[in-house]
Amino acid sequence: MDTEGQLKRFREVVEHSQSMFVFMNPLGHIEFINKRVTEILGFTEQDLLGTNHDFTPDDESGAQYRKTIADALNSTGIFSGEVRVEKKDGTKIWVRGNMKILFKAGKPDCMVAVMEDIQDEVELKRLLRESNEMMKTIMDNANVGITVVDYNGTLKFFNKQAELDLRFSAELLKSKSITELLPADGPSALESIRQIFSTKQPVHLEKSYIVKGKEKVFDTTRLPIFDPQGEVNQVLSIFRNITENKHAEKMSKVLHAIDSLQSISETFWESLKILFDNLFLLDWVDGGGLYLINRDKEILELIYHRGLSEDFISHISSYSLESDNAKVVLQKKTRYVTFNTYLSSSREDIIKEKITFIAALPLFYQDKVLGLLNLASRSVTEINQYDREITETIALKVGNLIELILTRQELDRSNAELQSRLEELREKHQMLIQKSRLESLGELSAGLAHEINQPLSIISLALENINYKLAQEAATREYLEKKFSTITQNINKIRELMAHVLILSLDQRTILFEQVDVNLAVRKALSMIGSQLKHRNISVMTELADDIGYTLGNPSRLEQVMLNLLSNSRDAVEEKAAKEGYNEYKMEIRIKTSEEGGKILIRVRDNGIGIPGENLSRIINPFFTTKAAGSGTGLGLPIVYGIIREMKGDIEAVSEEEKYTEIRISLPQYK
Repeated sequence: MDTEGQLKRFREVVEHSQSMFVFMNPLGHIEFINKRVTEILGFTEQDLLGTNHDFTPDDESGAQYRKTIADALNSTGIFSGEVRVEKKDGTKIWVRGNMKILFKAGKPDCMVAVMEDIQDEVELKRLLRESNEMMKTIMDNANVGITVVDYNGTLKFFNKQAELDLRFSAELLKSKSITELLPADGPSALESIRQIFSTKQPVHLEKSYIVKGKEKVFDTTRLPIFDPQGEVNQVLSIFRNITENKHAEKMSKVLHAIDSLQSISETFWESLKILFDNLFLLDWVDGGGLYLINRDKEILELIYHRGLSEDFISHISSYSLESDNAKVVLQKKTRYVTFNTYLSSSREDIIKEKITFIAALPLFYQDKVLGLLNLASRSVTEINQYDREITETIALKVGNLIELILTRQELDRSNAELQSRLEELREKHQMLIQKSRLESLGELSAGLAHEINQPLSIISLALENINYKLAQEAATREYLEKKFSTITQNINKIRELMAHVLILSLDQRTILFEQVDVNLAVRKALSMIGSQLKHRNISVMTELADDIGYTLGNPSRLEQVMLNLLSNSRDAVEEKAAKEGYNEYKMEIRIKTSEEGGKILIRVRDNGIGIPGENLSRIINPFFTTKAAGSGTGLGLPIVYGIIREMKGDIEAVSEEEKYTEIRISLPQYK
């Protein structure tokens, strides 16, 4: 092929090339461009031929490109590299350029520039770079640790959270394997990783590791990473440090267990055992003791302990309320003490016991100091703020628990005393039955049952509410305090009722006269039997006059009189209701007090069965009764008559059979 043919063939190749070709003469004027230049850069032959057009942008970056190209051409006659060029419309794109000066007879003959459009490639690299940067940012800001290891456990990648969790610097992580980072647990971790290489299956596990001497719990997912041939070449681990979560979960269980003790009927010592079983679940607790204030002995007394030597206990079993140890407790301030802050009176014993840290937690209920809970450690010298807050919450709950247990014990003792007193009343009843049917103790017990039932129902409901809230994990401190206050109020109400019954049950052979508030005696009698009457659908209406002064006598005996009269009226209306039908007849008792002619008048009227006329004159006779055997007669009107006469008063009965009975009492009035 001749030269002209070769030139023609070369021109055809250049014209159809996917690269841009530009030929320039020694003066830098463009003599030839192929179609690709027009297609990509938008210039026509008329725009460029004969010009020395520079495709680089007319800005700082373009100046830098031009200098780089010129330096290369001047030194070697060749330039190769990536540059930005400006299209006819002003937009800029990246090209990969190759420029070469061709020589003829030792002199520059022309320069050839071959350019490839790499804008898409550059853009793809930019996106890939940004994607990698974004992924790195995401991983570094993730709240989970991320690592990639090879078959030997060498770290190929780790994020910042992994640095924090493993507690090693990036430099060390880059040069260490997992067996070196975790000397105690590394071999087992490496074995788990190698199993993934074998099974090609992901693994999820929750496991504790010793990291720089401290136990950490991690929730870990390990995933295989495959090479193009489908073989596992690396393992990706995503792990979350759940040490604090586990610790919080354990703390929550302890709190819940203590709360649960308040709703179960364990004995005092059983409750303390369960309490300490749960306190010893706290990681740092190695020993502890519970002190209660003994007001009778005026000491702070150790009543329960665990994890402490007998020799140590013998020295710290009690403290006078005047001692420094007790005074600190009475201040109701929690103390966290170490070697430097031990009280001098206990320092030597504590050091000998090898105790390094004590949480001294005063126990109190509302404003009443109950005692002290000491939790001791031989392994730590401090606990964090979270543990302090939980520990103080535990102390608050233990204080509530102790108060509840002590109150429960006191209630049991009161019940035992009540039963004892009731037994005494039964014996006295048998002795007085021949003096005209003394107050039936069984009847009194029935009245007490009704009176006690209401506060007991409130206590039971409050405990059910507390259990429900605890089950829902919604029991706040304020809620529990409110419920415990309600329980305490109703327990006190039962106590007051019991105390009042005990007063009524006393043997009052020696009578001391004192001022007697008649209206108060009426109200107290109703407090004893009112709920019973209401429960039996008996309406009780009172009309108690104000400012009627007082009389002289024994308040308890007058109250016994009122109880007897109310009991008799109850029997009368119920007997009538049984005859006429409970739905047809409304049972009523009316009590009225007033003053008249220097006397205080008491009227007890019922709309019951009434008293036959022939019996009215005999109702105050000893041993007279119209009641069936075994139904009881209370004190009997003869004894009522004796009490009223003892108080210098009078009593009379007015009745109409099948209509009503009214007992009228008049007593001396004093103001």
